[in-house]
Amino acid sequence: MLRTFGMATLRGGSSLCVLAAFGLAAGTIQAANAAVTISADATKNMDCSGGVCVPTAAKAVLNAGDLETMLASGNTTVTTTGSGAEAHDIVVSAPLAWTASTTLSLDAKHYLAIDKGVSVAGTGGLALTDNGAPDSLTFGTGGSVTFANLSSALTINGPAYMLVDTIATLASAIRSNPGGDFAFAQSYDARKDKTYSAPPIATAFTGTFEGLGNTISRLKINDAADSEVGFFAFVDGGSIHDIGLANAKVTSGASSVDLGVLVGYFYGGSSGPGGTITGSWSTGSITDTATTYAQVGGLVGSACNSGAGYPADEINGSHSSVSISGGEYNFAGGLVGYSCGTGIIENSYATGKVTAGDGSYAGGLAGASTAYVENSFATGPATTGNAAQGSPPPSAGGLVGYNYGVGTSPGTIMNSYSTGAATGGTGTNVGGMVGYSFDGTISDSYSTGAPSAGSGSYVGGFIGDDGSAALSDTYWDTDTSGISNLGQGAGNISNVAGITGLTTAEFQSGLPAGFAKNIWKEKSKIDNGLPYLIANPPPK
Repeated sequence: MLRTFGMATLRGGSSLCVLAAFGLAAGTIQAANAAVTISADATKNMDCSGGVCVPTAAKAVLNAGDLETMLASGNTTVTTTGSGAEAHDIVVSAPLAWTASTTLSLDAKHYLAIDKGVSVAGTGGLALTDNGAPDSLTFGTGGSVTFANLSSALTINGPAYMLVDTIATLASAIRSNPGGDFAFAQSYDARKDKTYSAPPIATAFTGTFEGLGNTISRLKINDAADSEVGFFAFVDGGSIHDIGLANAKVTSGASSVDLGVLVGYFYGGSSGPGGTITGSWSTGSITDTATTYAQVGGLVGSACNSGAGYPADEINGSHSSVSISGGEYNFAGGLVGYSCGTGIIENSYATGKVTAGDGSYAGGLAGASTAYVENSFATGPATTGNAAQGSPPPSAGGLVGYNYGVGTSPGTIMNSYSTGAATGGTGTNVGGMVGYSFDGTISDSYSTGAPSAGSGSYVGGFIGDDGSAALSDTYWDTDTSGISNLGQGAGNISNVAGITGLTTAEFQSGLPAGFAKNIWKEKSKIDNGLPYLIANPPPK
């Protein structure tokens, strides 16, 4: 169902500035920073006594084998605060496992990164403490926490989490307690569940789900009737963290549907801090077979809040590589179909192919956005169909199809980029970055993809149709885009201020004017020497 709300022009503080200040990439904390690193190296600058390990210097190492030995005989706490020393973060960079019925407590002042497997192989417990921000617990590639026994204790920043190991158990637990705290105890192959004819988690979820870096693979949903379809149908102010959905196949036959692999409709809530999705990802395919009026996203169908005075929904440090096939009048995006209100997409990316029918808005990251997109990128192609009778011109953009920023709608894109081709049919708006921007603000961003469209269309190197957007320090690649006319940054107006065409060599020669060095970086071996985001680097 298409939802529109009044939007606020101001937003709260972002965790992005914190990440940048510590030089952290989303999903991983660099061990080079002040940290206690649990690794295969010899223990160094650590004092362990009485079951408590504290650092004696800002950079310290605790050997994983030494820690396992301590856990074999009693409860053990690892903290970042020692006598006259503060290490700030804890990084688990070596596998860790124990079978004793003892509890490991990891207590970090700032961030806690689990980059290798942590296995509670017996009946022991785990207590995790960080600074409490939604993105301060991260799982790197290969990092996860698994529990052999569902009766084991897990606490995260105080609250106790119920451990589950199947989708059915999770669904039942949420039906009984929609506002509870739940965690997935291990990865799960959903092929054994066969095909779901309705969302597995159909109850409106208001609590917290922690995936612990685990993966649900081969989820299959074929829903012909529901208006909100995904692993979670509707998240109402709740939060989802650190879960992967691999090789999912999601299909909807309903009109006016919010359709996503992880969440159909993600709402910030009417009170409280607002819902968050962090550290989560999806791969596979998603298809809208009803052909009309759908919000289709590789991770989330619709991500919205009610505007001014309401909590913002936030998607942070997440990504998707899903092939999307949408119908007519769709909002289709590689990560999110429709991002509205004062919601936030940051430190996230999408790589999947996005295809939508006539009258649609298609974007590599978001089909349509009236909210905030920051420190994010898209690499997949985005395609929309022809103009349809009685509808606004369909639009396709490498990052966002339709960016709207009028009145209380911020429509802000900043520190972002796209590399995928954008394609439209007849009578469309197509741009390397944005198909159509109705007012809004776009800054410190660039595109390299090749835009193209049929007759009667507006095609621009950066924006297809510029509807008076506030533009500053935005760029497109005149070589890779196929648009070398320096006046064609926008397709509908020549020489729009704030858009500049650069050759590939000019991009590679140094950061474009206005790109902050604490946010952007260039290296010859990363992304062909083009600018990339320090806090959100391209996947290897």
